[in-house]
Amino acid sequence: MDSGKSKTINTVLIGVGRIGFSFENDVLRKKPASHLGALRHLGEFINTTAICDIDQNKLTAATNWFAVNNEFLTEPFLKTNSYREAINTHPDLIVIATPPETHFDIIKYTCSLAVINRPAVIFCEKPLGMDGEEAFKASELCKSKNITLAVNYTRRFTNFWNRVRAYDVGKLGPVKLFSGVYSGDPRNVGVHMADLACWWDAEDICIKQVNTDRVVFEVQLWFEKHLIMVRSNGLEACFYDSGRSTRFQGVYEYSHKPISFITPHTDENQPLLNAYLNIINNIKFGDKLGCLGDDAVNAETVIDVLVKRLEDKPVTKNHIKNRGLID
Repeated sequence: MDSGKSKTINTVLIGVGRIGFSFENDVLRKKPASHLGALRHLGEFINTTAICDIDQNKLTAATNWFAVNNEFLTEPFLKTNSYREAINTHPDLIVIATPPETHFDIIKYTCSLAVINRPAVIFCEKPLGMDGEEAFKASELCKSKNITLAVNYTRRFTNFWNRVRAYDVGKLGPVKLFSGVYSGDPRNVGVHMADLACWWDAEDICIKQVNTDRVVFEVQLWFEKHLIMVRSNGLEACFYDSGRSTRFQGVYEYSHKPISFITPHTDENQPLLNAYLNIINNIKFGDKLGCLGDDAVNAETVIDVLVKRLEDKPVTKNHIKNRGLID
């Protein structure tokens, strides 16, 4: 791979399902809403050399959309049902947006290539593996082959969540408890919450799944003297301090009214754009990536523990350190 810092980054996209492409058809989502949408938007920096999906109808729809009125498309790109054929074009960046059960095989094949043909970065959708152990194997395999593994835990690339995190870092002390409630599948939605808990390096983690068809994603970060609540499905952060109770003598309480708010800016970039810009700057200038394979291993280990355990106990740092292998 040519390491020239001014070159366009040759990229292969494997998978054009929901996050791969079809979210572009959701009229309510801010665009770009998919990997293919982001690749097209960033065509000045990224040259998409191959697009792959095993479903020919999805592949045709995605590639037709990608080609129409694309000002950055100056040469033909490969359309294929074979991820191996796509990877064998020897790109700088491989994007994996396929179902989780396929991730490890695609990563394993990529790592089997000769050194000169390996990509600089693999950008994989979450979850990285079917469980924490498979995620660990994928992460370690990439390390052994000197391939950087980035994982798309989107909230790490969202300006709103970064502003919330910047509020407390180095100011409020350690997070004593990360408490969250979500709806949906643990390994699809719950794992996002697990990643946030690991990102904040919480001492204890308590995450609950609520059985409803409504979207739920509510977070509480408990500090020694402060509380952060992220409400409205992640659209508003409220900050509370604490002090002497006005109701009970000799007692300290968290304040009943927030001392500060954070809401998303209307002009915020979408997380996928931020993620790709992060990867571009990593490949060209060595910038630190926002979410690596090891981060995915931690989040997916937390979910392993929560899925396997029925008792109402928090996950601790020891579970993460030992990849869930403690009682």
